Amino acid sequence: FQEMDYIFKRYIIGKSLDCLIIGVLAVIGLLIIGAPYALLPGVIVGVLNFIPYVGPLLGMIPAFIITYFYDPFTAVLVLLFIFL
Repeated sequence: FQEMDYIFKRYIIGKSLDCLIIGVLAVIGLLIIGAPYALLPGVIVGVLNFIPYVGPLLGMIPAFIITYFYDPFTAVLVLLFIFL
């Protein structure tokens, strides 16, 4: 059980670090693109990245919707940026 606890803790720490890095990169990229409220979609992308496989895709949806109400062209750029 100690080994299992150790491995699980390391997984959570690694995944949390990954989510933090992805969130920061998303905020920086959204600021470069000129998306409004770049911090909010960046945090959403970072938090939803914790969900395996579909998390980043789920993070694209709110980021796209938030930006779409501001500027549809910028929303498409945000969608492409997060997808890539």
